[in-house]
Amino acid sequence: MLVRRRKALEGMKLVRAAIAGYNCGPSNVITGLDQGRSPDFFTAHRDYSKDVLNRSGWFHLHGWD
Repeated sequence: MLVRRRKALEGMKLVRAAIAGYNCGPSNVITGLDQGRSPDFFTAHRDYSKDVLNRSGWFHLHGWD
């Protein structure tokens, strides 16, 4: 994965960067991280990965695997 090679991200930081990259592209995620910003900086409403993870948690709590 491009983001992992460039930024040496692991764990939840890598997951958030990958989700954000789906929305705005990996190069924008890398640019944001290089600028010291959140991986969501260039995403829709600047909270895409956070929103996706929150929604996935809701579905999990309500019986969806």
